[in-house]
Amino acid sequence: MKFVPKRLTKTADISRSETSLGDVGRSILGLVLLAVVAYWVMGRVADLVAVRISVEQERKLAGLGVALLGEPDARYDESRRKAQQIVDALVAAADLRALDYDVQIVDKDVSNAFALPGGGIGLTTELIDGIETEEELAMILGHELGHFAQKDHLRGLGRGLLLSTAMILVGGTDLASYVGPFIGVAENRYSRRQEEGADLIGLALLAETYGHAGGATRFFERLGSERTGPQFGGYLSTHPEPRARAEKLRETIAERSYPVREEHAWSPESGPRR
Repeated sequence: MKFVPKRLTKTADISRSETSLGDVGRSILGLVLLAVVAYWVMGRVADLVAVRISVEQERKLAGLGVALLGEPDARYDESRRKAQQIVDALVAAADLRALDYDVQIVDKDVSNAFALPGGGIGLTTELIDGIETEEELAMILGHELGHFAQKDHLRGLGRGLLLSTAMILVGGTDLASYVGPFIGVAENRYSRRQEEGADLIGLALLAETYGHAGGATRFFERLGSERTGPQFGGYLSTHPEPRARAEKLRETIAERSYPVREEHAWSPESGPRR
């Protein structure tokens, strides 16, 4: 009888390869789950620390805010002075944290505003160049004051430092590359809640200071009309979709019966007007 060897369908090497791939998959999944749990725990720690930071303690962080902001643009000194007057008027109209709110304008080609530790408020030259009315700018500044009221800037700073440090200590850059996108989406969702709350505070400050809510939606409406691409792209943004923000503000204006009056054209030379 002639011996005919059977054809092997699997080998020991192939079996070991499949086991290895499965182990890698389980390891990655475990790292992701560990990072998610760590994210939640450290987020809670950062929030608890942020709400306990006193005004005096935050004032000591003013130097950090200046360093993050960069060199102010001297070409916009008049606009800066006018924006500072508006901030002072908004602060006087409400019971806000007693920080030294200081407006600076920096040369950047993106339209943005941001709250910094210690009371710094940064505006970009691109944003200032697009302002049409005084009330529009007052709403933007009131929004940033809303972040201070909610201590969002301190929460964000604490979360960012804790999460970045933990990922490097636990798994180095490899862990960061695996779980970074997942944490990024979660952080963006957290930021959107902050933005929505700051919008409502800014609206209340605008109405209290100027006696009406005209201009509250102007910036978001313009931003929405200029943005290209599908609207759901805003889901991965740190800010809510601008047209949705404008709609939410219109609903709140109607609910609170805020009057909407004619706005004042933006002019760096004049003081805040009611």
